[in-house]
Amino acid sequence: MTVGLAFDDTWEYDGTTATWTQRTTTSAPSARVDFGFAYSSQTSKAYLFGGMEIISAGVDGTPKQDAWEWDGTAGTWTERTGPGDRPSPRFGQGMAIDSAKVRR
Repeated sequence: MTVGLAFDDTWEYDGTTATWTQRTTTSAPSARVDFGFAYSSQTSKAYLFGGMEIISAGVDGTPKQDAWEWDGTAGTWTERTGPGDRPSPRFGQGMAIDSAKVRR
C-alpha cells in the first residue's frame, strides 16, 4: 500500500468551545495512518492500536501492532504493548472499548 506522508503530532478537540489544541508530548506513537482508535468514558483515556507507519511519501508503509494510551489530563502517551500474544500487525481496522474489561 503506497500512501502519502503521515504525521506524528497530537491534537485534542474541545467540543464545548469547538477548538483544536496541539499537544506537545515527550513520547508518542510513531507517525502512521489507518490506526484503530477508541475512547473510554470510564477511564477518560483514548486507546490507539496498529496502523500503517509511513516514513516518506510515496513509499510502502509498515503495518504496526503496538498499543498506546492517551491521557488528556496529563497530556501523555504511554505505550501499552504487552508481552506475549497480541493481534497481528494491521491497519484500517475498527476499534471499540469493552467497558466490562477496562482497568482503572
